[in-house]
Amino acid sequence: MDTIFYRNDLNNPVELTVKSVKIKTAGNVKSPEDYSPNEDQKNYLNRYLSPERNSRLNSALPNANLWEIKWETELNSSAIPWNLLIKNERIIIQNESGWQLFNTSGKNIANGIKADGEILIDESEDIFYINDPSGFIDAVDLISGDRKFYVYPFMGKGYYRSVIYSDGNKIINSAFELPEMTHDSPIKIPDVNLLETTVIGKSRETDADGVLKSAAQKEHLICKSGKLITAMHDSVIIIAVPNHIYFVNADLQITNDLAEDFIPLEMSIDEEMRIYLLALLSENEKQKNVLWVISPDGQLISETEIEPLDLNYLTPPAIGFDHTVYIRYENKIVAVNALGKILWQEFIQKPLAGFTTAKDYLLTAEGNLLSAFNSRGERKFIYQFEDDLSTSSLIVDNQIFVASRKHIYCLIPKK
Repeated sequence: MDTIFYRNDLNNPVELTVKSVKIKTAGNVKSPEDYSPNEDQKNYLNRYLSPERNSRLNSALPNANLWEIKWETELNSSAIPWNLLIKNERIIIQNESGWQLFNTSGKNIANGIKADGEILIDESEDIFYINDPSGFIDAVDLISGDRKFYVYPFMGKGYYRSVIYSDGNKIINSAFELPEMTHDSPIKIPDVNLLETTVIGKSRETDADGVLKSAAQKEHLICKSGKLITAMHDSVIIIAVPNHIYFVNADLQITNDLAEDFIPLEMSIDEEMRIYLLALLSENEKQKNVLWVISPDGQLISETEIEPLDLNYLTPPAIGFDHTVYIRYENKIVAVNALGKILWQEFIQKPLAGFTTAKDYLLTAEGNLLSAFNSRGERKFIYQFEDDLSTSSLIVDNQIFVASRKHIYCLIPKK
């Protein structure tokens, strides 16, 4: 069954005007040139570090044989950290029951409530967005941790919602329906996904309740499907649903449709909008997991059959500067080159909290170890902590930031 889109409400189906392009195997393909990061960009504003969700850092791993703790700060030990974000002099830890705001010297500035969605730090101003369980999108001051304003989204409460784009004038949210269960009926399987555009304007004047006066709903694209998998490059949203990859512009108009028979599991994209898709295929009544690398015009650059993925440990593929793709399993990491050849696989300590790619290295937070793997899969140990790590690690100004279940740490090369 094909995906059905609706505009603004479920009584207004969208008639797609773009021609579907079948994903086809490409001919001779050259390896892409290495990615050159903007090393002046030292901010990591959302989960998986960038809108492309490819877990890339913007710097190299400092050349150091030994590391030491510059500072450590105790976290709220009742909640396991999920994400670590950084902008300028501020660090946000998102955990299972709320968030904590720190400065880059480890001082705890503020704590906040649980967010039904992923936190995004705005690149254009010092605020971050959370989806308040009451149904509002809450804009919080990044400097003080105080609330700046509320915005009420299209569908309100009952959705897991994340702001995926903000330019200081407009925000775009991606949301999917949360399960519902009452005493009188079985659980309702959610199938409604939303892309919502809200114009917030430049004014930050609020009413007596803290709602932003200038905010206005703009466009809403509704999709009846399983949960959308989304990634973004510049102002182009790429969404994966069963049998289709759609390109959507900032006005929520569908501009491209790449089609084939597959069930998407996870996805990331790179600087040229090549798509790295983990998918489930069915052939001759048998199923297999694959990594597809797809060009923006629908050319299948490579297909790599991989071992079955455990959905409990599924994350978007991490992409190295040389376009090596790293796939996470419960107890190992598999590296695949840009043309689909498996390079190596290495077993790791459990649990794997996350991984990030720096120039020439893959950094892993595995068990209580922070490690780095080179292009040959050789492990370099960086530091052993007292308790298990819970977030991926970030590198800013030759310092490594990472969180365990109980602490946030800043490491520096040992002199």
